[in-house]
Amino acid sequence: GVSLPASSVAVDDEVVFDPTLLGALGDCFNQGEDALVAVECAASHDYQLVLADGRFEASTAAPYPSEEEWLLWEDQFCVPALESFAGLPLVDDVDFTTFRPTAESWTEGDRAVWCAAYRGDAQWSGSLAD
Repeated sequence: GVSLPASSVAVDDEVVFDPTLLGALGDCFNQGEDALVAVECAASHDYQLVLADGRFEASTAAPYPSEEEWLLWEDQFCVPALESFAGLPLVDDVDFTTFRPTAESWTEGDRAVWCAAYRGDAQWSGSLAD
């Protein structure tokens, strides 16, 4: 998936993502002007949270993970989370993105990672769990 740093400016240089404001597994949200905005899943939306507050297990002294290490983490945690949540294998039109600690927040002990599903450039309504 495409990966976006959690606590800094992200998608299209205008979206700031604060997963702690979004809440729980299954929540849906849209890409707004300057933030990601929670919406009802019945409405059209861009993303759905399939893994909330996952952890990248590493000591406080550990260096910031490489892109390869992030991809391994995604394969190990996001893909099964998405398949478990949706109740079906990862399909071609569904992908996921991760929201991860920034290099700066990592040094402060931030290890939270969030996985959100999306469908290309298109919005959809309903939940992947339906």
